[in-house]
Amino acid sequence: MALGDSLYNGVQSLRINWWLSEWSPPSLIAIRLGLIQERAADRTGRRQFYAPQYPGHGGKPSSVKNYGFNLETRGLHTFIHRTVNLLNVPAAQRTLLTELLTYYRPPNQRAMVDNIAFSGANSIDLVAWTPKDYRRLAKSALSRMSGGIGTSFAALSDAFTYSNATFVLNPMHDRCLETMTPLEQVELRRPKRLLINIGSNNGLYKIGFFGTAPKAQGSCAGEDKVIAMSGQPHCVSPIHKFIEVRLDKDMDELLARLSKVKGLEYVYINGLALPSQVANVVYSPEAEARGMAQLDILAGRDVALNLITSGDDLVRNANRNMAAKIANANRLIGPKFVFVDVAAVLSRYDYKFCMRKGQRACEDKRLIVPGSMSGTRSDHLFDNRPLQASGSSQAMTGEAFLANHKAGGLFSFDNMHLSSLGYEVMAASVTSAMKAANDSALIPLATGVRNRCRAKDNPADPMMPGDCIGQLTQPGWSIADKTRRDFVFQRIAGSREMRNKRFVTALMAFMQ
Repeated sequence: MALGDSLYNGVQSLRINWWLSEWSPPSLIAIRLGLIQERAADRTGRRQFYAPQYPGHGGKPSSVKNYGFNLETRGLHTFIHRTVNLLNVPAAQRTLLTELLTYYRPPNQRAMVDNIAFSGANSIDLVAWTPKDYRRLAKSALSRMSGGIGTSFAALSDAFTYSNATFVLNPMHDRCLETMTPLEQVELRRPKRLLINIGSNNGLYKIGFFGTAPKAQGSCAGEDKVIAMSGQPHCVSPIHKFIEVRLDKDMDELLARLSKVKGLEYVYINGLALPSQVANVVYSPEAEARGMAQLDILAGRDVALNLITSGDDLVRNANRNMAAKIANANRLIGPKFVFVDVAAVLSRYDYKFCMRKGQRACEDKRLIVPGSMSGTRSDHLFDNRPLQASGSSQAMTGEAFLANHKAGGLFSFDNMHLSSLGYEVMAASVTSAMKAANDSALIPLATGVRNRCRAKDNPADPMMPGDCIGQLTQPGWSIADKTRRDFVFQRIAGSREMRNKRFVTALMAFMQ
């Protein structure tokens, strides 16, 4: 099973759909464990690991329904059309989210899924909140989705978070599951392995996206975000307390209760990324001369360098504290807890920092995907800068991705969530930790077989289930499977929209 936030839910560019869910890190890890049977990367074969079955399962990427801040409408790439589309987003999403919350039932009819990570989750969500709580808050948010652009998009953010959480945790509206927290679902199901990615929503995204200082005082917007569940506030301010106090306490409860789950053998817990590592924080000599970094998605807004540095220090301390807690938990009888150092993995791809310091051999800080994987003559390089494409619309289909890609690629167009390439790197970091922990369920990769998985079977050399494991769990497969992954590299807006006050107002309201 998997617990966590949007990074395990599979969110890219502020939206989720069936394809994104199926290509999330937990699903990639499940393939490596032999829990999803692969033939030509179709995700619809026999399996023992289930992600949320959003509408459009198994269909073409263009046929799925997107939930969240999604502005993608094929053919409408002009500024005027996109502005009109922006105004229609809350109403369209209200219809979609109401259906997901109230009427939709997954075709597989499964009452529980194995990946119960959802966008917006912070640490207290795992131990104190239930589908019943989220359902009430979702209905309240849906009722507020009218009025001005700021109000409607702020309500959309809540409606998306809470409707999605309700669906993920209780897709079939089961009465028993309605009052169970994510942690209680794990205790009920008693899996052999548990994957956890949590903590980014304990305030870190506010540092990297808005440039909010870790010790800045603030209030939680909206009654629904300050309501108390189990005597604990859902939203905590300032950020450093949300991490040093709230995350610390919730991790103690997670470790203590998971230590008592019978049959649980391994728990893999991801550490936190540094705010400076996300694509949205960018550097330039001119800004640094003023003691500033910049926030890319807000058109280069200045943010103090020492603010980003203090955020990095806060995260480093949190990671050290988390690793120490895990080491102490391993002294008890129970599962083996494994800390996955995500910040260390991302540091290997921190091209921004390398270039900022003027170091040599910065190309070593980029993800190299051999041309043989994508059927091209040259290799391809990706890094943690903001994703840039040619053309003012900034929209790229899977077929045209390699030709249009100019910079970045490890993060999606919202500059905070990883792209499919980035998620593959995250999944690989977990499977590397599994290998180091001598987890016997991890399927070894065959040597010398990188391009075994093909789009169509060869009658003279038929593919067998499992032939795709090597490719599908290596960073870079997402650009090789360009036909089936046409949905991945779509931007919420182009460069002109990012300078439009109305669009920025909507985006800020949604992200708050």
